Amino acid sequence: MKLTKYEKEAIIRAIMQDVPRTPEHILKAEIQAAMVKAMSAPIQKLHKTHPKALRIASVASWDSGLDYRVDFVVGDADAEKVLEPFEAKKKERDAAHTKLAAIVNGCSTLAQLKKMLPEFISYFPSETSPTKNLPAVANMVAELSKLGWPKK
Repeated sequence: MKLTKYEKEAIIRAIMQDVPRTPEHILKAEIQAAMVKAMSAPIQKLHKTHPKALRIASVASWDSGLDYRVDFVVGDADAEKVLEPFEAKKKERDAAHTKLAAIVNGCSTLAQLKKMLPEFISYFPSETSPTKNLPAVANMVAELSKLGWPKK
């Protein structure tokens, strides 16, 4: 069975939905807590009593894994350094998505896809006709498992 662009996108989306992602409200709280922890002691004390009196940084969604731009109280913390682990986590997830998309989009038929990614057969549509030709793939399951796939 030949796969359409829509079917391929649906397969990619379904697999990535089962890779755990930190909920938005928890991620915002984690970033803000990291910002406060990186502040100097006198600034932390000021933040505790007057949180709106401190410098604020606007954090872009493409840097942090958030779905939209968010403002955080930064004080004297180095915001770029604080955001590095969050950016790294997002880049790791984006890289896995890109690799998965390349594998799925590289297959023109369902049979090819089943041979390339047999661990993900439950995400595929039902087959109506068999075919040949197989590209090579390595470590896709290991990369997604490292990110927490399948979501429990």
